[in-house]
Amino acid sequence: MTHDEKRMTVRDEMDRFFDDPFAPFFKPFFNDPFFGGRKAFVSSAFPLIDVSENEKELKVVADIPGYDPKEVDVEVKDNVLTISGKKEHEIEEKGKKFYRKERSSGSFTRSFALPYYTDAESIECSAKNGTLTVVIPKKAEAKGKKIAVKVK
Repeated sequence: MTHDEKRMTVRDEMDRFFDDPFAPFFKPFFNDPFFGGRKAFVSSAFPLIDVSENEKELKVVADIPGYDPKEVDVEVKDNVLTISGKKEHEIEEKGKKFYRKERSSGSFTRSFALPYYTDAESIECSAKNGTLTVVIPKKAEAKGKKIAVKVK
């Protein structure tokens, strides 16, 4: 066996750990954001964002369910687009034999460097059904100019 075959990767170590008899106790915590599960943390803490481009514009689409559009800020500074938001939610129910009060709050910030050929002065934003859409037009000179080749 070579030296490389003897080395175990971190993933090998984790697999070995979860093959342990105590593993069923620890498995529920593996994807929990509090205990460092990246997949669960990313999907709950940050909105999923799609960025696309065509010949006229860049489009940024962010999933922001549960966020009031009034609590979402879109800002461009030094050619960096920043989308941030915060939410606070409270439910209170009172009944004859029960009392329940739940609170949750959270915030996010996502930033993207914009290409030099975008027109930050003409950005348009809209929100509908938990989706934020930011449209950033390209500058006229960025669209290019076709030059005819003269034959002599």
